[in-house]
Amino acid sequence: MKKSELRQIIRETIIETISKETINECWKGYVKKGMKKKGNKMVPNCVPQNEEVDENLNQWFKDDWVRVDTQGNIAGKCGTMKKGKKTQRCLPKSKAQSLSKKQRASTSKKKTKSSKQYVSNTKAAGGRKK
Repeated sequence: MKKSELRQIIRETIIETISKETINECWKGYVKKGMKKKGNKMVPNCVPQNEEVDENLNQWFKDDWVRVDTQGNIAGKCGTMKKGKKTQRCLPKSKAQSLSKKQRASTSKKKTKSSKQYVSNTKAAGGRKK
């Protein structure tokens, strides 16, 4: 066997070993989320499985949500209505304050008129962006 053939066999063995190890690049309970630079090397970015919650959802929970009545007044915290009344519109406080009283009233009336759980905002109040 020549030296060049031996080197080739060693290279193939090393590459095969490395590729087997990179199949499970992260520890148990972690998942790979792309790559990151560590020193001069690119390494897998391993994050805990339970931290895969979308950042938008985290922000949604952190927002201060308020109720808007049909007159356009901010009526208190969302989810504090008396039983038996029609559901009022709930909006993030920053969004509710950015709308005029007329716009808040319009979007709230649209919600109370409907029997559905989810009703999109009026155009003036800025509906969902797709």
